[in-house]
Amino acid sequence: MKVLDAGCGAGDVTLLACQMVGPNGSVIGVDTDPGLLETARIRSSDQRFANVSFVNGDLDTVVLEDDFDAVVGRLILMYMPDPQRTIMKLLRHLLAGGIVAFQEADWTNNGCWPPLLSIKL
Repeated sequence: MKVLDAGCGAGDVTLLACQMVGPNGSVIGVDTDPGLLETARIRSSDQRFANVSFVNGDLDTVVLEDDFDAVVGRLILMYMPDPQRTIMKLLRHLLAGGIVAFQEADWTNNGCWPPLLSIKL
């Protein structure tokens, strides 16, 4: 598989994806922070991943190939000014039948499920 990690930061999800796709797959991480990308590069080098690359760019404007089997991201959409627009742009890079998986925080109910109960003593 070829995976796009949107908003990869220091590469946590990117490196997990590298393990999942194996040496015949590839992962591209995209982020706007050059310092975090350098950390991600060092971490991937330390783990000897040859199937990963990192791109500095904004998710709404970065130029990418259009043949990803999966687009993933963690804790990134909540920072986008228009998350729906970002997802729609990222979907242009996804092959038919591809996978889209994002994990985001839900701060309703104090970030807990089930909701916290208030107990009076």
